Amino acid sequence: VSPRCRKSPSPRRGRRSSQEDKRTDYDSVNGIRDIESNLGVNIREQCWLIDSGATTHTSCNRELFTSLDEVSFNIKDANQKFIQVVGKGDVHIPGLGRIKEVLFIPEILYNVLSIIKLSKGTKIKVSIKDGTVQLTNNGKEVGDVIVSCG
Repeated sequence: VSPRCRKSPSPRRGRRSSQEDKRTDYDSVNGIRDIESNLGVNIREQCWLIDSGATTHTSCNRELFTSLDEVSFNIKDANQKFIQVVGKGDVHIPGLGRIKEVLFIPEILYNVLSIIKLSKGTKIKVSIKDGTVQLTNNGKEVGDVIVSCG
């Protein structure tokens, strides 16, 4: 979520082909680069992707943290690969405020907000309807959301 991020039109509708189901990390990197090129933003530096499958908030950008404690442990990513967490702290996101317990993982491709964590113990609400994601804080809409297939 970022004031500069805009909704990305979904180029694919309906069922994904088996080819798309077998996307590689390389394809994901190219997809992110395509979004960055189309929107004129650097996702690693400026945007947060909202993930309904993520169990924790993660960031690849040290500069986003307002506080950061050094830690060292591994977690499994979405591809079941182990990746190293090197820090844990807070970030401030305009409109959302302080987001606590964000893991700092330099090797990931982009910053991720977990819908699961956002919806627990906060006044932040995530709604998904007709392919549109709406994010509100205390009833006020917050930023724009990148909508992407995959």
